[in-house]
Amino acid sequence: MKKKKPVITFFDGIILASVLIIIGTLAFFVYARGYTGTLNVRVRSDSGEWTGSLYEDKTLVLDGPMGKTVVQIQNGAVRIIESSCPDKTCVKTGAVSDVHGWICCLPNRVLVVVEGGGAQGYDSESY
Repeated sequence: MKKKKPVITFFDGIILASVLIIIGTLAFFVYARGYTGTLNVRVRSDSGEWTGSLYEDKTLVLDGPMGKTVVQIQNGAVRIIESSCPDKTCVKTGAVSDVHGWICCLPNRVLVVVEGGGAQGYDSESY
């Protein structure tokens, strides 16, 4: 009777272990980096542009073509809490706190963006 050949050989195991170690090391360096910069909020509308810290609580009332839009910065996050637009998609977006996160109210022409400097981790758009 013939001896069955193993499905995975010794060298296959070494290659597999090496690949797993490389992936683990890369994942550690990509995801273990912490964010050390400051985060700012930039709000643009027809009435102008405002920039401030994401960590200072503030409420902005902006006038747009369809009425007012209320932007709230609170607890390290920004959200649109009230808008006179018909669908209220901007209100349903909820709070944004990550770098490059944004909220847009197209009917009222308001754009809210979280910006920051320094090293930050990758997001799903980087891949």
